[in-house]
Amino acid sequence: MPIIGTNFLKMQYERKPVDLTKVKLGKIERNFRIVDVTERKINLKTSEKAIVFKFNFKVNYFLAEPKDGELGTIDLLSEIIFLPSDDKERKDIIKSWDKKKDIPTNILKMILAAGMDMTQTEAMYNARKIMLPPPIPLPQIKIEGIGSEKNKK
Repeated sequence: MPIIGTNFLKMQYERKPVDLTKVKLGKIERNFRIVDVTERKINLKTSEKAIVFKFNFKVNYFLAEPKDGELGTIDLLSEIIFLPSDDKERKDIIKSWDKKKDIPTNILKMILAAGMDMTQTEAMYNARKIMLPPPIPLPQIKIEGIGSEKNKK
């Protein structure tokens, strides 16, 4: 059940023309969702069909001041190409998606992990280029040691 490929279909980054000295960042809203699941014939030595999971990662940057303002957006449309272990698994996944927009949990975990890794890395890299804050929180560093309040006692 390997992932055999990933592709970006659309990459859109926009920072609104605002005076950065007069705004206050509000919330950053992130949305990651699978928008379509389809079959695709692939050119391997066999005539196997893969499953293509198309997904969208969108980030909206809202301002606290001025109220109801928007700083920018990131919108990525991507796909992951997945090779099921056999024909039955492929048919079950497609049937489940077509009927209930559902994906088996073991497959979903793998697809979401790969998709999040792919899109968040790209979004982090390009957000910086257009002066948008990181779309996901970065780790905060605390230094405790020589000169810290803890060691002055």
